[in-house]
Amino acid sequence: YLEGEAYYRQADFDRAIEAYERALVEDPDMALAHFRLGDAYGWAENIASDRGMEHLREAQRLGARLSARDRAIMEGNAALLAGDVSAVDNVREVTRRYPDDPDAWFLLSEFYFHYWDDLQLDWEDLGRVFARPVELEPSFAPYYIHLFEYAVIHRDTVTATRALEGLKPLNARRQQALELVYGLI
Repeated sequence: YLEGEAYYRQADFDRAIEAYERALVEDPDMALAHFRLGDAYGWAENIASDRGMEHLREAQRLGARLSARDRAIMEGNAALLAGDVSAVDNVREVTRRYPDDPDAWFLLSEFYFHYWDDLQLDWEDLGRVFARPVELEPSFAPYYIHLFEYAVIHRDTVTATRALEGLKPLNARRQQALELVYGLI
């Protein structure tokens, strides 16, 4: 599991998947491994990956084994994937309860990114929420990736450059691809 976490932190989702799957061979009821494996499949394949959804459902089934914080984040993630925009209030509450948790802020940024129009948010609201997980955990590559994507969509070259610079020391798996995207744009 910890090997999977290390790969996940570097945005090496294929290797993270392999490690999480090995962890589940050792302990098939490890809810946190199922949850992270579902996320890793979401990054490696697509956000609605069938294998990712399968592991998210298994994590939900085993949810009693998770801390209240992890369970709240997992349930928020499930609501996000189900398109339940009304769950954004629950996710906002998670960020209030756990203001120093980058995963909670990242989940809120996901809601804002995917449903900003439905939520009637302005550009500055999104920018602050996308920057927060990076501020709280600057050594976690996936946070930079979404910050970069957000910045590119909004043609914010300063933030996009900052995200790429933040990724460099992390040996992120997607660094070259993101630099290519930036150069093309």
